[in-house]
Amino acid sequence: MRKALIPALVFFLCLFLALPALAKKVPTALDLLAMFPVREPPLAADPANDPLIRLVNRWNTLPSSFKPRVYRPGVKIRKNAEADLTLPAAAALEKLFEGAKAQGLTLIAVSGYRSWQSQKYIYARSVERKGEAQASMMSAQAGASEHQLGLAVDLSCASLECELSSAFAKKKEGKWVAAHCAEYGFIIRYKQEWVDVTGYQGEPWHLRYVGPEHALAIAAMDVPLEIYIDYLKVLWQQGLPVPGQ
Repeated sequence: MRKALIPALVFFLCLFLALPALAKKVPTALDLLAMFPVREPPLAADPANDPLIRLVNRWNTLPSSFKPRVYRPGVKIRKNAEADLTLPAAAALEKLFEGAKAQGLTLIAVSGYRSWQSQKYIYARSVERKGEAQASMMSAQAGASEHQLGLAVDLSCASLECELSSAFAKKKEGKWVAAHCAEYGFIIRYKQEWVDVTGYQGEPWHLRYVGPEHALAIAAMDVPLEIYIDYLKVLWQQGLPVPGQ
């Protein structure tokens, strides 16, 4: 097991050392491939079929009929809120909360799975309050929300009165989450510097579960999920291995 992890650890170390050269812009899939042309045994499966990294955004939507089986995780949840997730994501969230607790930090789950109809209502209310231009940068339309996958969760803390706020990034809880969530299989899905790629403003509270292997690679590359998936597609097309495999 340890021998199998060595190539992945070397790969991630190379990412940390080499990526500063791309700090001024979000690297493209081809940028990453040029920097990291990993050439090990070819991939065994097409990454496009991996449900953990299914891409959902304003350009890749889910039908109203998409309804995953979700479970209530055993974590602290804001009063009158729901934070159901698919089983792997729920189990990982519990471990994330345990890790935070071990450091004397208390996280609070604010939102998890949302149905297509729930998202439609949320978006409509956002448009009423802020206008469509602003709402479209802050909220997803029905079918365009990762929450419908059952793989996304919003977090907060007591000092923010359990509200979702960009201030979470500056709180000790938010800093710990940003630094350690990948270890549990989560990524910070939306960063302000990625707006042109993701289509949404920065949300330090929004975590997406992709599994530890993908999360560690994405965190090391510091790229949006969109770019990471494109990178994997290029690796697959060229018969190259996914990082960590």
